[in-house]
Amino acid sequence: MDHCTVSRFFLDLEGKDTTISDEDGVEAQDVDYVVAEIQAVIGEKDSVSFIDPRECWNIAIRNESGIIVKRIPIIK
Repeated sequence: MDHCTVSRFFLDLEGKDTTISDEDGVEAQDVDYVVAEIQAVIGEKDSVSFIDPRECWNIAIRNESGIIVKRIPIIK
């Protein structure tokens, strides 16, 4: 029997003066899977059209303990 451990990760949107916290999170086997999914969405043409290209934004990935395990810059 294959046992897969699933963890909950929270994806916060961080700007210069603003953080939009993810209170629901997503379930995934590991942070690498979450990163791959985020990068695929960011790569879609209009997925981040609300982002002002003059501002620096990141997605901070938090684990269930609230520790940031990875930050991904949003680059248009």
